[in-house]
Amino acid sequence: MVTTTTNEGRCCDAVLRILEAEHAEQRREVVRDTPSQPGIDITFFIGSQHYALEHTLIEPFPGNQRDNLLFGEVFDPTFETSIVDLLKPDLAYTITVNVNAFGEFSGTRLSGVRRALLEWARGAVLRLPVPPRGKGPTETRIHADKPEAPVRVTLACHHCTGPGGRLLPGRFVPQDIERLRHARLLSALRGKAPKLHAARTGNTRTVLIVENQDVAITNAGLVSEAFDQQCEQVQHPPDDIYLVDTRGNGKFHVTQVRRARRACLRLGEKLGDWQYMAAELQEL
Repeated sequence: MVTTTTNEGRCCDAVLRILEAEHAEQRREVVRDTPSQPGIDITFFIGSQHYALEHTLIEPFPGNQRDNLLFGEVFDPTFETSIVDLLKPDLAYTITVNVNAFGEFSGTRLSGVRRALLEWARGAVLRLPVPPRGKGPTETRIHADKPEAPVRVTLACHHCTGPGGRLLPGRFVPQDIERLRHARLLSALRGKAPKLHAARTGNTRTVLIVENQDVAITNAGLVSEAFDQQCEQVQHPPDDIYLVDTRGNGKFHVTQVRRARRACLRLGEKLGDWQYMAAELQEL
């Protein structure tokens, strides 16, 4: 079974480290919610400032994280090694499916889809024309759909100046990606803003942390712009919003996209300031 996970504790620790550096003081009186005592994710003091903090995972479209996991199960490293013997060394290849192409499959059915897709790809690569050099298309493609292939798929190749003989998997994103993104961010605000507001005391700063795990679709500028619009639709928006990118390389990258209820893009004072090795962060 495919399950989704977040990096809630480590995302929170990364932002707490940024706030500690800003105040030049250490966190204290940290209170974490528990299954037996659910509430605000974390409350704490830094100096005399009281903070209430909530974390949420954002997705550019519904089911994105599950789709990432299913996609990775089909196109794991052995998929490429199982076809590399047929790839020409002076060409680069791509194999592309639609977003949510594998959403209806799980377990042994997903394994069967993977085997059938690999079998199709091995046959298709032999039929794939080599693109001409000079005038003409820079890329050639072969498309297939059911029943020829288990899902709608495109195999393509092009000449490359670097190392060739590689097969890179990819996905076509939904055409209405921005509408879906805005709907997801608004849902996050409506779910978290009332909890944060309820945690206010006389001196509380509310913080929303949004974790981003998707590849190549979401960026901090788009998130900041979207939140700037969506916060107008929420009665008590958070004071500050941080985006934590956890999508790979063992590093977490933090960007503040909203400060004192105004849009911003802050990455620290110098290059690499708000980058943290995941293994060094605490699981709060």
